[in-house]
Amino acid sequence: MKLRLLQLFIFIGCACGQISYAAEAETAVVAQSTEQKYSATFGENTVYFTTQNAQEQFAKMVKKYRAYQQYSENISVNLMNTLKEARTELDQAKEAATNDKGCNTQRAASYLTKLKNQLKDMFEASANMRKAYDQVSQVEVALSGMNISNDDTGERNRYWEECKEAFNNCIDAIKEARNEVNLKRDEYFVQINNIIESKK
Repeated sequence: MKLRLLQLFIFIGCACGQISYAAEAETAVVAQSTEQKYSATFGENTVYFTTQNAQEQFAKMVKKYRAYQQYSENISVNLMNTLKEARTELDQAKEAATNDKGCNTQRAASYLTKLKNQLKDMFEASANMRKAYDQVSQVEVALSGMNISNDDTGERNRYWEECKEAFNNCIDAIKEARNEVNLKRDEYFVQINNIIESKK
C-alpha cells in the first residue's frame, strides 16, 4: 500500500512538472510573439518593436531619410546639370550683348524656367531653395532688360551685371541647401542605425 502511494505521489509530481514546463513554454512563446508583433525594415535589416508607436516612429524616420537622400541626388545630378546649362546659355547671351550682335535670350530663359521648376519641387528640403528660386526670378528680370536694350550696349552690360550677381547668389543658395540636405540625411541615417544596433 505504501509503495502504491509513493508511486502515486511520484506520478503526480511528474505530471505537475510537465504542466508547469508547458505553461512556461507557452508563456515564452506568447512573449516572443508579442515582442515581434511589430516590425519594420531598412535595407537588409528587419527591426522588431514591442509597440506600434515605436514601429511607426521608426518608419517615419526611414521615410524622412529616404526623402533627403532623394533630395541630395536631385541636387547633385539634375539641379547641377540644369545650372550648368543655364550658365552656358547666359554666357552666350552676354557674349552676344557685349559684341553688339544683339541679344537672343530665349534659350537662356527656357533653362531658367526649367531651373525654377526643379527648385520649386524642393522647397520642403530647405528654405534656401526658395531663396535660390527668388534669385532666378531676378535673373529673368535682368535677362529681359538685356533683350529690351538691344540698341544700347552699355545698358545691356548693366543688366548683365545684375543677371550675373543674381545667378551667383542662386548658386550660393543651392550650395547651402545641399549642405543642409546632406546633413539632415546623415543625421537620420545615424539615428536609424543606432536603433538597429540597439535591437540586435
